Amino acid sequence: MWYDSVVERLPSGPSINAVLQMRQITEVIAPEHNRIHHDHKNKLKNDEELLINQMSSHFKKFKGEFDNVAQGDWVKRAKNELDDISKKLKNIQRTEI
Repeated sequence: MWYDSVVERLPSGPSINAVLQMRQITEVIAPEHNRIHHDHKNKLKNDEELLINQMSSHFKKFKGEFDNVAQGDWVKRAKNELDDISKKLKNIQRTEI
């Protein structure tokens, strides 16, 4: 490994042995942990994307229900607020990818 040459040049002592042991443990355990972490992260991203798309779809349908009722300032504000929320949700999706 890259650190082997560095460790060889350092004076030996208990701290260097501890570092070597830590590196060996990390090489054995961490790859499996990293894979599991990566799998969980991907699942959460997929779940998040699904939820955001569902919410945006519901907002769009709910907003459409306002088209068949009396219009007023509060209706326009509500429709604009639904649009703003949908845009913010889509921005969350874009920034995390």
